[in-house]
Amino acid sequence: MYAYAVKHLLYTPPEPVPLPPSLPGPSRPPAVVVPSSSRQQPSGSRQEPSSSRQEPSSSRQEPSSSRQQPSSSRQQPSTIIRKRSSSLFNQPSSSKQYPQRELEIDEMSITALANIEVDSSCDKEPAETECDSMEQSWVSRALDILHHTYLVMMDDELTLAPIDPNPRKILDVGTGTGIWAIDMGERYPSAEVIGTDLSPIQPSWVPPNVHFQIDDAESEWTFPKNYFDLIHIRHLSGAIKDWEILYTEAYKHCKPGGWIDIAEYEMDIFSDDGTLPPDCELKKFYTLVSQAADITGREFNSSANLLPVIEKVGFVNAHHTMVRMPLGPWAADKKQKEVGAYLLLSTETGFEAFGIKLFTQVLGMGTEEAGALIGAAQKQANSKKMHVYGKHHLYYAQKPLDAQS
Repeated sequence: MYAYAVKHLLYTPPEPVPLPPSLPGPSRPPAVVVPSSSRQQPSGSRQEPSSSRQEPSSSRQEPSSSRQQPSSSRQQPSTIIRKRSSSLFNQPSSSKQYPQRELEIDEMSITALANIEVDSSCDKEPAETECDSMEQSWVSRALDILHHTYLVMMDDELTLAPIDPNPRKILDVGTGTGIWAIDMGERYPSAEVIGTDLSPIQPSWVPPNVHFQIDDAESEWTFPKNYFDLIHIRHLSGAIKDWEILYTEAYKHCKPGGWIDIAEYEMDIFSDDGTLPPDCELKKFYTLVSQAADITGREFNSSANLLPVIEKVGFVNAHHTMVRMPLGPWAADKKQKEVGAYLLLSTETGFEAFGIKLFTQVLGMGTEEAGALIGAAQKQANSKKMHVYGKHHLYYAQKPLDAQS
């Protein structure tokens, strides 16, 4: 569940791989060539015996023409990246439709899958690149799950800041997979939404008013001053060395009357009923991650004390709310139970993606020792006997209307 900061701490993006040519139709995976023996023939080219089927060819071609009509509100992607694999994400939220990110594979036998020929234009460097790509996929999956968790927790609201109903410019700092920016672009079609991140892991199929840029949040921002109606910053704990520098840049580029919206978390786990032993592997996992982040100079301990920093750089009307989010569906409250179920789902990939490099490269643990700790922590997180939760801190504040340029 705490996967985002791994890119900023240790992750180095792999060399870009040329995109393979796109295939018609959104349901087939790109850059994969299926042998002719297992490939379905298009209806227009299949010859049916006249004695068994007398349907005119025009009626058989109608479904094909309907599938080729592009959406008027979306840009056609060169590659469709689909990440969500859990049926939990098929639940509708409010009246809007969130981008689908499910891993879709055409139905075929195991034998047919084994005989698939991969396009040579997609050849990768064998070992390290594939490992990094898998880790990136784990991080992306955990981030998308966490985004949905926040939607449940915030009653389908994307921000707590009371922004204008028709904002013009919105910035998402550390956008990750870009899912928050995409949702904002769909919900506020009047706005231009820009997402920035160190890694280009965002999808290409996005609303026309959403754009992504590769940028370092800790460097000087290149946007115009007094420009954005809303600046959104979520889960950069463990990735930022100096919060005051970051919020100063946000203040400069937020227009007078605009808002900043922040969500951070503590790298710790808590229990109020004594079901969390202090020496258990789950508690140890969070403690060691926090220690490793401290060694890198990008600690987590500031997330509960950001309000004075926000006000110091010039923001006013600042608000701070601490939310307890359970890990696992153990809570009696229906909403908390759903939040806990999603957070637990995020740990299936989040624990591994977030902890393995910190443990091995920062703390010097062996791979087997680190893997054993992560596995034991995951097992305890799945236990219904432990009633544990994390603390998440939500902030929003406004730039004064009379602020000087």
